[in-house]
Amino acid sequence: MKHLVSLFTLLIAGLHALQLSAQDAEFQTTDIDETLYSIHFTDQHHGWAAGEAGTLLSTTDGGESWTLLKTRFTGTFRSVRFFDEFTGWVAGDDNLLIQTGDSGRRWSDRRPSPVSGQNLYSLHAFDWNRLKTAGGPGSPVHYSANGGTTWSQRHRDVTEDVFRSMHFRDMDNGVSIISGRVAITDNGGRSWNTVYEANAGKLIDAVMTYGGDIYFILNVDETGNLMRIPAGSEEPVPLFETGQHGLSALALSGDDRLAAVSSTGSVYGSDDGGRVWFTLQEDVTENRINSIHLSEQGTVWLAGDSGTIIRLHNDLLAVPFRKREIRPALIRSEEQAIELLNRSLRYAEKAEQADDPGDRRAHYVRVRKAVISVREYYRDQQMPGFIAERLNELPVIFRAVEHNAGADLYSEFRDAEEAFDDTEATGLLRKAAGHFKNAVLLLPDSTESMFSLAYMESLLNNTGDAIYWLERVFVKSEDQPKERHDLLIRLYLESDKLEKARSASLRASEYYPDERVFLEYLAEMDLASPGSDVSPETLDRLIDTDPENAHYRYVRGIRTSTAAFEKLNELAGLHEELWRLGDALLGTADENERERIITQIRQTESRISGAERVGNRLSDAAEADLKRAVENAPEFEDAHFMLGVLSLNRAAVLEEIRMFTLDEQEAARLDARITQHLEKSMEHFESTVAVNPRNRSAWEELYKIYQLLGKDDDAQRARQRL
Repeated sequence: MKHLVSLFTLLIAGLHALQLSAQDAEFQTTDIDETLYSIHFTDQHHGWAAGEAGTLLSTTDGGESWTLLKTRFTGTFRSVRFFDEFTGWVAGDDNLLIQTGDSGRRWSDRRPSPVSGQNLYSLHAFDWNRLKTAGGPGSPVHYSANGGTTWSQRHRDVTEDVFRSMHFRDMDNGVSIISGRVAITDNGGRSWNTVYEANAGKLIDAVMTYGGDIYFILNVDETGNLMRIPAGSEEPVPLFETGQHGLSALALSGDDRLAAVSSTGSVYGSDDGGRVWFTLQEDVTENRINSIHLSEQGTVWLAGDSGTIIRLHNDLLAVPFRKREIRPALIRSEEQAIELLNRSLRYAEKAEQADDPGDRRAHYVRVRKAVISVREYYRDQQMPGFIAERLNELPVIFRAVEHNAGADLYSEFRDAEEAFDDTEATGLLRKAAGHFKNAVLLLPDSTESMFSLAYMESLLNNTGDAIYWLERVFVKSEDQPKERHDLLIRLYLESDKLEKARSASLRASEYYPDERVFLEYLAEMDLASPGSDVSPETLDRLIDTDPENAHYRYVRGIRTSTAAFEKLNELAGLHEELWRLGDALLGTADENERERIITQIRQTESRISGAERVGNRLSDAAEADLKRAVENAPEFEDAHFMLGVLSLNRAAVLEEIRMFTLDEQEAARLDARITQHLEKSMEHFESTVAVNPRNRSAWEELYKIYQLLGKDDDAQRARQRL
């Protein structure tokens, strides 16, 4: 575990190219032999399975045990859907549709039509009031806005077509398998447009993402094919084929988690919208699998013949917490707003009964959905005071409950950190993070909970998540405590986001100008990348606060030496220009031309004087910083080496200037200066190899310098080290 400090204040890819292990498939005991056609869960614990002969099962413990519910209806159930653990519906043969509001203890007949001979295969519930159902042959699409008490027809099919599968991304847009074709609607099911027609094979199931992508199953002979139609297109793209055994069902979670199952229980999953697929399990049952459900937590449930129910889990299929979107329910009256708020109280009470924060989250999602739904309803009208009070209090109260639970767990961990092994410590921190996630879910504007969550994720080494939540904190306000600035910078550095780290350090140093740590971050980044654009004022401030710091001196020294070399190169160029002007002056007799050249010569000589003055001043300043660095840190190899480079560069520039010098006395003076700089460079490179005898670059420079200075024995010695 990381060292802790207290910060709390209260492409298409081949299917079998990737094999990932899930937990072992768990066959769950149902004690029935009837075929199951549908399975649905509202959270990790509450689920239902429906099938032939009026079979309806429920579980409240994630499938550890299943209870046979009595409904007094004996027809075949084809589809089951629940809005929450209290309210749900079951549809089936002969227009059968029943509804419960008390978790299945009592059921009411809610048939949408008295017409016999038509079966309801598809059922889609949007919330506790609105649902649609369809089937066939010749069945309309039925819609209810009051839980099934009354119905209206959205689409009347006068043919013998059958709606085998129907899935909506919202009230208007949906997809269905209708008698051998894939059809979509953008008007709630009133009309359907074919986007794909199967000339061969059998279409089985289809789903539509919030982004408008369509996924569907096409079985050809014994081969199962999964297809995708991108949003706005009518051209299907093949994703994968099983090679054996047709696919029997498809499930969608979030907007990009997908799972498909074959008739023999082989399960395939994708966590990126179908681009890459992996196998979770292969051929685990002889009983045909008819239905699949995928939870946001990454759990897959299968249901099929002979009462078969199978459970498995894969973390890759879990929708990341930060990617989960809560969309509002459509409220049409104040009565519905009050009803939903009353329901949210029940959800909150159920959440408090669970110890695991993950088990609480499904209830809190519904609380949050209720809050945003009611706010949306009253967006353009006056909200009654008693509703506003309830709406404001509910998330605040339970956010505090969750935040404090997380803080208590962290305190427990911190107080006895040495007593925990890594597994226990990680468990406590994960649980604390779970509570903080709930707090953020309930009150997304709480920067305290967001920071606490970010800190827990950082301790768990989930750097990406930690950065995400910290960035959201700073979006709310950049005026944050210095500890938060510090954590964000460290996380950026850990994930090699150097530009973001630099920006965050500059921002932090503006808010906290007296805090040296943020200047140190800037210096360290500059040390790692000397050419980076870091403010010179930052280095000056750092050196003023810590004159003995060798690294700060080194950073400023190499930056100053770079500027010095640029100026000295400019000086060499000016000497070449002066030489050309002198040559031109000797070659002309025209007085006007001579005057012009003489003027240019004087200007160039003035520029030479300025460039030489600045270049020498920068070189001397760089040398002073680098010397101070090696004085404070004698083993600072890079500083020794850079001193050698600095003197060698000065010698090289003087040598270039000497080439354009005809005056023998000036040439002799330049030769002496060149030798002086070469000798200084030699000394610094010798110091470099004394610190690190294996520094090949330093030995290469020494070899060349020894030759220039006529030190043949030393040159031979240096050559042997290369």
